Amino acid sequence: MNTQPQQPDDLPGIGPEIDPALDARIEDSIRRTFGADLNRPIDLSALPAEAPPPPTFRFPRAVMGISAMAAVLLLSMTVFIATRGTGSPPAPTIVPGQPVNAARFYTAAMTDFEPEIVCDTPEKFADYTDEAFDLALAADFDAGVELIGWIGLGAYDKASGKSRRRGLLARSQSGERVIAFFAPADVEVNLDGLGDVNTHRWTIGDLTVTEVSNLPAPILQSVITTP
Repeated sequence: MNTQPQQPDDLPGIGPEIDPALDARIEDSIRRTFGADLNRPIDLSALPAEAPPPPTFRFPRAVMGISAMAAVLLLSMTVFIATRGTGSPPAPTIVPGQPVNAARFYTAAMTDFEPEIVCDTPEKFADYTDEAFDLALAADFDAGVELIGWIGLGAYDKASGKSRRRGLLARSQSGERVIAFFAPADVEVNLDGLGDVNTHRWTIGDLTVTEVSNLPAPILQSVITTP
């Protein structure tokens, strides 16, 4: 007995050629079920048209500009609020003729005694003073006085764009700390609140020098001169 499964060519109506009678029965069954004529061409005009794309909405340019400005303003306010109370020092005040608070700088210098600018040769000293004061000054580094360096004194002159006011830290041969305030002659060096210290004042060019220390006599007057 042959138990081999039937191959496709052995099935009824399936083979190299389809049985016309079977094909007619299938077409007749489809026509009765769906009411469609398989031989009639499809009318594509009856199909629904392709749906149009959804409309796009664009903001007017004026609205976009206002939105950008609002974003920038919000960012600026955020930065301002975030930086309030951080203790950052204010920018130097640009006030011509603003007095120098000698007591404030003297107290800070005697406590810290660290310069911002160090000029350890006569050439550096002359170059720095020429830049700071528009007046090159000569310093005698062999006089036995230690010139520690310079500190700034805050305010700027609006006319020149420079401060033209500096404090020079020095140490005497005995180790006494000294600060000398250099400022234009029309700038007041306010000595209020200094306490029990000695002050000595003289001029170099158009600068007034006010030396403050516990020493009975100035130590810088003969050390710093004009060339």
